[in-house]
Amino acid sequence: MKLGAEEFGANTRRYQLIGPSDRGELEDLLDDKDDREARQRLQALISEWLRMENLVVLTGAGCSFSSGGKLVNQLEQGVSTALESLNSLPQSTRDLLKERRVSTEPWAKTGFEQWLSYIANAAHLASAEHSPFSGLSWRATTKPSASDLAQLVKLMGRAINAECSLTLPSPDRKGAAAVPPHFAFLSKLVVRDSNLGRTHLFTLNYDTLFEQTMELLGIQYFDGFTGRAEARFDPSVYGLDIYYPGEVSEGRVRRFDKFIHFYKLHGSIHWFVENGELRARHPDLGQVKGYGALSAEERAAKLMANPLIGDGTGILPTANKFVQTLGMPFAQLFRSFQIR
Repeated sequence: MKLGAEEFGANTRRYQLIGPSDRGELEDLLDDKDDREARQRLQALISEWLRMENLVVLTGAGCSFSSGGKLVNQLEQGVSTALESLNSLPQSTRDLLKERRVSTEPWAKTGFEQWLSYIANAAHLASAEHSPFSGLSWRATTKPSASDLAQLVKLMGRAINAECSLTLPSPDRKGAAAVPPHFAFLSKLVVRDSNLGRTHLFTLNYDTLFEQTMELLGIQYFDGFTGRAEARFDPSVYGLDIYYPGEVSEGRVRRFDKFIHFYKLHGSIHWFVENGELRARHPDLGQVKGYGALSAEERAAKLMANPLIGDGTGILPTANKFVQTLGMPFAQLFRSFQIR
């Protein structure tokens, strides 16, 4: 089953439940219900799920939307307009981005993932050390060089990381409606019966909203890394758990309740590779807070001037992601997802 929310023009459908219908087809099972009935149906269903022995959750871009995250079409707009405002961007690359935005040709109307796939593949074919290609013929009027394309892919990855450098909204206002959804969601996950299996939370997002929430709520989590200052990737930690002494005189131990296994399937803004080793270090996101709300010129300036916005280590939204998941560390993470 898939939970979600969607907007259709002026009419807003707050809830969706995609699953097999009585006809055996995938449909929105809440299509014939109003918001109140749909919410009650979801609440009952989620309550039932939380009582299951094994609980596995997979989240995507929608869960970050309320905290300033962008969906794919919005992400491309933010990334492209910021890069077009970079003074250091080669003119051919700037023209290519502009042509993509204003052209009515079919190649300019593809989705962001498909477009970024073309750019990344062209850069690789034209610049790989032993590639038999010295360049490619573009349908676009602009003819960027191989080095320009390689730089564009790197800058787009950096701009995507900047767009995903999100911070949680302050939960200091009164009223349940003001509580960030990440707080309410994770709180439900950790109050499950302690005799049930641990929650396994998987996300496709690069942002660190879940990590921020777990730290604020005092939730312990294993995310595949060991260490604190510069954590190193070690997937063996997923086989561990946390206990604390109970009745010492009786030789008993008790399992720590507020604990989650956490997996970032496509990488994260705070991952980086050093000397061939995958490490993690959380930056101070306060210095890039509100990046997505800045003007294109302001985002371009901050993008190049702020050292906290790194290149990150993750799988970019291209067609190549299916192959990249076969490499480390992603193969291990996806294998864990398949097992769970």
